[in-house]
Amino acid sequence: MQPMRKPHWFEKFAWFVTSENFLVVAGRDAQQNELLVKRHMAKGDLYLHADLHGAATHIIKNHTREPVPPLSIAQAGLSCVCRSAAWDAKMVTSAYWVHPEQVSKSAPTGEYLTTGSFMIRGRKNYLPPNPLVMGFGLLFRVDDSCLAHHLGERRVRGATGDDG
Repeated sequence: MQPMRKPHWFEKFAWFVTSENFLVVAGRDAQQNELLVKRHMAKGDLYLHADLHGAATHIIKNHTREPVPPLSIAQAGLSCVCRSAAWDAKMVTSAYWVHPEQVSKSAPTGEYLTTGSFMIRGRKNYLPPNPLVMGFGLLFRVDDSCLAHHLGERRVRGATGDDG
């Protein structure tokens, strides 16, 4: 019998890894949205949200010093829309992304922000609308002896001019 592994910090949230190897973490409820922004969002990450009430906060964790590639932003934006009320309403809409310093918990004078809600300051970068399509995949660990066969499979696409 194998010992159970220790869960990663992000496994209590909804999460996936983009095809370019960026971790995307989403809140399952208002409390998790609050926790994600306050505790886990860092400089260099991206905050994504859909302009629909109750949509989940999504954060792309940037493990590089480079900007997050457009394909990863598009995949996270699609997840953001699919995990909102747009899915049940079969409504095609779009998400937006901003930098962490644009996300604030302070509301304008006379207004109040509920748990899990945030004020966005500055320009929102809207993504194009996409059809509501989600997939399911399995993440597994490859044995160290097989790593050489899988090098470059999750590289950033289009960075060197090739899309393959």
